[in-house]
Amino acid sequence: MLLSQEDYLRLMGLAMEREVLPALEGTGAAPTAAVIAGALAELRKRDAVLPGLRERLASPARALLGRLAALWPGADPVRFAAVERGLDYGRIDAADWQALMALLDDGAKALLDIASGETGAWLRDAAEWELSYHEGFAAAPALPASEAAQPIRRLTREKLETHLRERLSNRSGICVSDYRAIPGGFSNETYFFTLESEGHQPQPLVVRKNAPWPFFSHWAHDAAEEFQILSRVADAGLPVPRPLWLFAGMPDVDGTYYVMSRGAGYMVGTLAGANAALPEALLFSLAEFLAGLHAIPMTGFADYLAHGALPTRPGDTIEQAVRRNVLSMRAVWEKGPRLPSPGEAFTIDWLLRNVPANANPPSVVHTDCFVHNFLVEDDAIACVVDWEASHLGDPAEDLAYVKDQVSLHMDWGRFMAHYRASGGAQIDEASLDYYKCLLNFRNYFGSNIGAARIPLGYDDIRMIPLGSQYLTIFMRATIEATRA
Repeated sequence: MLLSQEDYLRLMGLAMEREVLPALEGTGAAPTAAVIAGALAELRKRDAVLPGLRERLASPARALLGRLAALWPGADPVRFAAVERGLDYGRIDAADWQALMALLDDGAKALLDIASGETGAWLRDAAEWELSYHEGFAAAPALPASEAAQPIRRLTREKLETHLRERLSNRSGICVSDYRAIPGGFSNETYFFTLESEGHQPQPLVVRKNAPWPFFSHWAHDAAEEFQILSRVADAGLPVPRPLWLFAGMPDVDGTYYVMSRGAGYMVGTLAGANAALPEALLFSLAEFLAGLHAIPMTGFADYLAHGALPTRPGDTIEQAVRRNVLSMRAVWEKGPRLPSPGEAFTIDWLLRNVPANANPPSVVHTDCFVHNFLVEDDAIACVVDWEASHLGDPAEDLAYVKDQVSLHMDWGRFMAHYRASGGAQIDEASLDYYKCLLNFRNYFGSNIGAARIPLGYDDIRMIPLGSQYLTIFMRATIEATRA
């Protein structure tokens, strides 16, 4: 179910007003952007005002038509009847109104050649009627922008600097510079900054913060959970950022956040895939990273599992952990908000009926580990980022996630052989389609939740493509995996 036109127009107008116009100030494009912003506002107003205005003016329009038919010798009764039928519906649509206006315009032109007191009176009445239409629209107030469903308390440079001064009380002269938001992603927020203080070299650091209204609330999408998992992965010596300081429950910020080190390297692709052909050495490096991740002993997670934030419990097998993960996704799904989608219920049922049998203990999995989430140096992975979808599950989840993309650049069998030689887990490749379904369903219902928040007043324009584009892509991949 797609979002309404009003939802689209409202967010587009807000984006023009808040993001585009301020950035264009002083440029030649600013006047054009202002006109576009005004046009978007008018389109919203048209949808809200014109239907009622047409209804109010329909009765005098019928009277004008009756008089016109009597005054116009060449009037077409079939055309008149069609227009009158359009005015008789409970809600007069734009096409019926355009047909009415065209008939009145043609009749007015015809009456110009019939000079009489009656035709002159009709022309005046038609003009007054039309003026009431335009004035009625002009007098209606513009629609206000919907208020967000909860107040936004953004993490500003000044707030971050204050929090760091309180936390790092042993340092003096703390200053935050080069603070900027990093675009991308649909859930957690990312910021870059440089920490300066007396007696220390400037540190390039990163903030990972929950959005004011995160639409995922399972696995490590909570920044505090991401901090915990990433800390243990960093302790294992893998190339990941080092989490430094966690800030939870800050009264002046609308989400938990933490500060971590900034990794070196560059990105070689986006969520859509690699920018160019990937060298085999880099893909072997990915196989080595996943093998090392999956080999981290679960003993290091005993205390973490004990507090129960993740669905997995101490002593769970992979099969049990996966079932708990699906049930936790179902709990998020049931709480909504959602746009109607019976396909989601089908997928949950299919996932619960087809959990692969596996008595091995679970492993740490990233489940979003490809070119859009790692940095590269010298054809090797230098740093893996974005751990919000990490959890404890089946190593096959990570391999199912990368299989199609890796196969575009090298033989999958060679990749898997290198993974196994690097200490990777023994994988049942028959389970990969199941995990393709699981991970695509995560994105499918997440896209739905994100889009469904727009009618509630959430004003992040990035949510629009979730419902109009990504949901279709992820739903198709989810259903295709169940067919396999």
